Amino acid sequence: MVLQKALLAASRRPGLRRAVTGTPATRRVVDRFVAGETLAGTLPVVRALAADGIRVTLDHLGEDITTRAEATHSRDAYLAALEGLGGLGLGRAPRCR
Repeated sequence: MVLQKALLAASRRPGLRRAVTGTPATRRVVDRFVAGETLAGTLPVVRALAADGIRVTLDHLGEDITTRAEATHSRDAYLAALEGLGGLGLGRAPRCR
């Protein structure tokens, strides 16, 4: 719990965030596990991974939501993700011929 709070606090600091994502060694780790920071940047990565037969999961980070407005924003982000993923045709069973 203490580590989680520390990581969440650190993620809100733009300078620290830039240091982690801008350093080549840590950038490789971030790039391996984070498809994108926006839905528009993530969907092409999901499409490419799915085309290679790789299954993915998406998360909209929201561990520190404390207000109704933040909860609404998180809900809207998930709805937008579902809409975006729907256009990729993932999760459909193959047709029988």
